[in-house]
Amino acid sequence: ASPFDGKALERWRKQSGLSRKKLATRLGVSVGSIFGWERGTTEPRGENRQQLDALLASSATGGDAGGGTEAAAIRAAGEVLAAYVAAGHELEVDELCELAPKLIEAFSA
Repeated sequence: ASPFDGKALERWRKQSGLSRKKLATRLGVSVGSIFGWERGTTEPRGENRQQLDALLASSATGGDAGGGTEAAAIRAAGEVLAAYVAAGHELEVDELCELAPKLIEAFSA
């Protein structure tokens, strides 16, 4: 497999408005894992690698597919929801409250 692009993960995480802690919780890993992946000291493996590769690939190709900021915001929200589902997590009330304004903003733009 090709080397994991930790800087791309960090960019995606920040653009998605996620802290390392929130992303770690959503993926079911430690904050240290996210930090290591972003810094390139470790690489995600197995299902985590597949999930992250898919998120980063859809983000990279989606950004060039047109549609501007609105489409990018919708894709980002969808990617976060997809990560939840893929990781087998149920959305908590506070997480729904965090995502709802982003979805409203994306669809209102």
